[in-house]
Amino acid sequence: MLNTFFAKRDLEQYAVYNSLAMIDSYFSRLEHILVLALPFSKNNKEYDIKKFIGEFWSKKYSEVFDLNNQDSKRIHDELNLIKEKYRNTFAHGGFEKKGQSFHFHLENYGVVPATMSDYKNSVHFNFIPLNESEFENICLFFDVVDNFFKENLEASWMFCNSGLDLIMDDESLSRLLKKAEDLEVFRNWLDSENERLSNYINADY
Repeated sequence: MLNTFFAKRDLEQYAVYNSLAMIDSYFSRLEHILVLALPFSKNNKEYDIKKFIGEFWSKKYSEVFDLNNQDSKRIHDELNLIKEKYRNTFAHGGFEKKGQSFHFHLENYGVVPATMSDYKNSVHFNFIPLNESEFENICLFFDVVDNFFKENLEASWMFCNSGLDLIMDDESLSRLLKKAEDLEVFRNWLDSENERLSNYINADY
């Protein structure tokens, strides 16, 4: 029985490690998408791409999406909750902000993690900080975010999935945005650019 218990505990622990890595990777991908989406959302408006790249993810998000929009705000707030509750907590040694992480010593047992009861969104521990149900809910929400991007940033999403580099000189960027005005034209243009790039890489002129 003990062997079964420890085997299950080890499996759960490995699952947590992989889950936290997945969350970290998703936010890295999110920032990459937001950078690629900026020219499409700003179009001819002025912006500083170098400064934008150095901003926190939430600032990037608010530059691309209007937080006055209810759906945009809801997505932002839920992403922020996941970021603070899981990614930031475990990327910073298991410590949460505002003094929310504490341990107390239980006689004959050891050090037990505790959180302040008035902070409802803190990580709650059993033997593991992230259970199967929470993981599934996070994955489902990330799918919702992807669909939100796909529906609200159609041209940007198409470009992100094309694998092409974003070329920022005035002539190339103007051509890109002009093609993106018609999604069918843009789709064909992306295919053509990918084929041209492949031919170039393979020296197949």
